[in-house]
Amino acid sequence: MTPDAFFPLSSRLESAILPASGLQSPVSSLLTAEQLARRLGMTRSWVLDHTAGTRRAGRVRGPRIPCLRLGARLIRYDAQEVDHWLEGLKESSDK
Repeated sequence: MTPDAFFPLSSRLESAILPASGLQSPVSSLLTAEQLARRLGMTRSWVLDHTAGTRRAGRVRGPRIPCLRLGARLIRYDAQEVDHWLEGLKESSDK
């Protein structure tokens, strides 16, 4: 099973199991570059260009989007960390 096939399956399992247990899974808040791009109203390419620790990030200036590396090429974004990063950007622009 490929990692991309795993996440939809894990989401279905979580939605069936976790609500009954009252627990929340950290996997449910992980986003792909495509999902984050839709959430931000940007393109997937823009997200990857601004992701911390990628070769593409050297092409742009400014703060980098925090990410989780789950393999050599598998990157996910924690929704809460991205929200915190965005709040930091907003606070720095308000000064």
